[in-house]
Amino acid sequence: MKKLLYVLLIAPLFFHSCKKERDIDGCSNEYAINFNSNATVDDGSCEYQRKVSFYLAESGSNYFSNTLSESLLSVYVNGSIAGYLNTQYYYDSSPTCGLNNNAMLTVTLPISYTESEIVSYEIKRINGQTAYSNSILHDYTCKRIRLQ
Repeated sequence: MKKLLYVLLIAPLFFHSCKKERDIDGCSNEYAINFNSNATVDDGSCEYQRKVSFYLAESGSNYFSNTLSESLLSVYVNGSIAGYLNTQYYYDSSPTCGLNNNAMLTVTLPISYTESEIVSYEIKRINGQTAYSNSILHDYTCKRIRLQ
């Protein structure tokens, strides 16, 4: 009888220690801004922030500032004005993405719940004439757009 009593007292301890770990819902994509390293189940909540950096090459700077005597270019992204590029500054080589200075304009786009999307841009002269226009498939990395 004593043995049965001991078994009945000890048995619940074994079952309690075998408790199943609970799943943790969250974003499991390490490139998302809300990545959760503890997530065991991807719940589709990943948020992606996109950055696009525009800059002039030396040839573009010379053309606009010297040939056309224009000092600013208007930058439009997805149909909205995003800022201006000073045509007197340029980069000789590909700069670090994400900078904002006299020679580069970086635009942070609204958060998206998809890993990639189409982003359109248009660069206009002060008189409103389009100098550059294009669309890119943008993933979650910072994109550099070199204007020549």
